[in-house]
Amino acid sequence: MIKRAFIGFILCAYIVIGAGLVYFTPYRPLDYEFDEGGEWRLRPSQMGFEWKAFNGAKTPPITIDAQGFRAAYHPARPSKRILAIGSENALGVGVYDHETWAARLEQMLGDDTAIYNAANPGWGPSLQSHYLIHNVERIKPHLVVVSVNKYDLNYLPFNSDQSRAHQQKMRKMQKLQEFNPLLARSVFVSTETIKQSIDKAKWIWGQRSVYEPSTKALLNEQSPYWQEIISLCEQQQIPLVFFIPNIEQDKANDYIAIHLEMISDKHQHVKVVEQNRNTLVSVSDFYTNHYRLSQPNANYHQMMALALKDSLQQAL
Repeated sequence: MIKRAFIGFILCAYIVIGAGLVYFTPYRPLDYEFDEGGEWRLRPSQMGFEWKAFNGAKTPPITIDAQGFRAAYHPARPSKRILAIGSENALGVGVYDHETWAARLEQMLGDDTAIYNAANPGWGPSLQSHYLIHNVERIKPHLVVVSVNKYDLNYLPFNSDQSRAHQQKMRKMQKLQEFNPLLARSVFVSTETIKQSIDKAKWIWGQRSVYEPSTKALLNEQSPYWQEIISLCEQQQIPLVFFIPNIEQDKANDYIAIHLEMISDKHQHVKVVEQNRNTLVSVSDFYTNHYRLSQPNANYHQMMALALKDSLQQAL
């Protein structure tokens, strides 16, 4: 009887402490909006955090403004508007609002240029295309930047059965975070640890021979959505830049750059920019916690901004 009472007390304390962490921390998990078509996006007008990949820690606060963009100090009346879309790396998960590549690049380009960062975690080419189709008239950008990395290839079309299943998983995790963040964190860390172990096993047993063919297959699967983006920008006469950050010098990112150059070869308004690191610089210098697969840190975003600066000035 005493043992049961003690266990009950421990469970109640765990729930109370977890709930307290949610309601008394300065910011909460980011909230998402979903629609019946399978699309999701970050809810406007909020400040929250995401769980960092592979270590289960909270990211620095992420502020989403009333228009659904990552918050930044935009010029009051910009004469040039740049729309940035992509996934979590493009959003700047892992750094503060003022440290993202978009915020830094906006400062580099001058007071007459505003960069609206509409990137969202989990957005692959299909959701990026979907957002652009439905918002280009509202934003009226003078230039569109699409940030692409190898992880985007795994994001399936948002209206597919697999994507809907993933959406349900996201909703459950969101509810679990609201109920008890400690439990949510333990579930997240356990899941990511398993994925990490699988990735390591693939590397040990010859990841290169396994990964390269699948990358090419995924490129062909995602290609129609990139072509939609190219066609839309061509119709609207908007310059388009595909940006592939590749400080890790990953072969998969090289394949993406080559593929994008192939499908955009006949379109003069499209430019493909692949960023490579200096071989004298350690990859760990660009990641939080000195761990290769964690989120890029402020140094990484500074390098992204520098790599894009000249290309965007020419495009504008």
